[in-house]
Amino acid sequence: MNLIDNWRVGKKKTSSKLLRHMIKKTNIISVITVLLLVVFLYGCRNPDDPDRLTSAFAGEANPESTNETESGRTVREDTPLDPFVCAEFVGKGFLTEKYALYHDDNSRLRLFDVASKQDLVYCFDPGCEHEPAKRSITGDIIEEGCVAYDFSSNPVLIRGEKCFFLREGEIVKSDHQGANRVTIGKIPAYIMTPDKVFYSKDSVYLTYSIGYEMTEVKNDDGDSRWIFGDLKDTDTCGLVRIDLSDGKVTEVFQYEEYDSMIFDYDIRGDHLYFDFFYADTPYVSYNLETYGPSGKIPEGLTKENYSVEWPKHLWMDVYDYNMVTGELRLILKKKQAGTVEFCDSFFAYSEGPGITTELFRYDGEFFRKLDFAMGKGIRSDQHLVCNATDARDVYMLIDENSGDIIRKTTIPITKVVPEVFVGESCYCILSSEGSWGCGYISSGDFWNGEYKKAIPFQTEKNKKSP
Repeated sequence: MNLIDNWRVGKKKTSSKLLRHMIKKTNIISVITVLLLVVFLYGCRNPDDPDRLTSAFAGEANPESTNETESGRTVREDTPLDPFVCAEFVGKGFLTEKYALYHDDNSRLRLFDVASKQDLVYCFDPGCEHEPAKRSITGDIIEEGCVAYDFSSNPVLIRGEKCFFLREGEIVKSDHQGANRVTIGKIPAYIMTPDKVFYSKDSVYLTYSIGYEMTEVKNDDGDSRWIFGDLKDTDTCGLVRIDLSDGKVTEVFQYEEYDSMIFDYDIRGDHLYFDFFYADTPYVSYNLETYGPSGKIPEGLTKENYSVEWPKHLWMDVYDYNMVTGELRLILKKKQAGTVEFCDSFFAYSEGPGITTELFRYDGEFFRKLDFAMGKGIRSDQHLVCNATDARDVYMLIDENSGDIIRKTTIPITKVVPEVFVGESCYCILSSEGSWGCGYISSGDFWNGEYKKAIPFQTEKNKKSP
């Protein structure tokens, strides 16, 4: 082998060595590039991906046990708590101990997961940009949008793999991702806008109050539409039940009274309790303005005595509706309307500032007075929670059986205002960075006065001071 051959062989060996080195180096660079790309894509992925939503619904079955919670509430965990569907909270929210569904500023449905403290758009499409549907100038949908908008401003019931919601006057059933939709019923045409919407067991309930004359007109298919006419003296106030299995509509309650409305409600077991507020004369405002065709100022009513005399024209009835038998009972009638709050074994009634609070059993029997006037009653799944009219920063937990005050805490009303207690979760209105919004605090932190641990939701709704 001559010098040239040696050089060629050496060059070949060197070239092979260099080539192997280059391939090795290229592979390393490729691996690094792929890893960087994976990290980049993971970091840039949709933060509201469906896996996170799915995990929020996991573990709904609870082990059989009974325990005393931090807030003094005894819980049997072998039966999951019924969810609260609260029309007054964050744009008609669906609240459970484990998560809350609510609407953000863009009317999208969001989920706050209590365990992870994550706040997610309720959408199971990982590539979705969460935009609303595109519509024509006539309002017809020409391109479907994010499913989170379909739940816009409506209470939503999630039960297992099923989802129920209202859309354009219809009751819709779908899977929990909003797909496979079936219309199961229609809202009665005379209920243009329900006052309250809430679910329980196998039905959805709607309350309404209509202050105009109505005329029913039927088309050739037998469907009804209603023509609204002149303002009436009285309001048609009612409660409608719609069965979620077949869409059957039942008129539970309907009355014609002055200035009437169903003011509050609560569901305890198989019973729906609600209070019906009305006046015995057409409404008169504080400025002595009258309403209705025959409205007039009651004799002796002046601006100076309005706050004392006008309440004497107001009434409040409390009803018990058995959701199984369909029986409706009047259990309390009060001449002067006040504040009513419900709990498991009794309900509380307070007429106003400086008046004591009365406790009644659900058969209407009075059994105890409390030495303060209830200010704000807070919706709770067991004990009564409220503050007093003369001490709104002081909240009390009142035993569901005895009526004894078993716990107190002081929370500045300028910081956190509780709205709903369900299990160990408290959903509240809170002040965050100078504005008001909705949020979460654990029941234990609330009763320990640790209001700074409250977590605001990603919404700017209800920014007004409560």
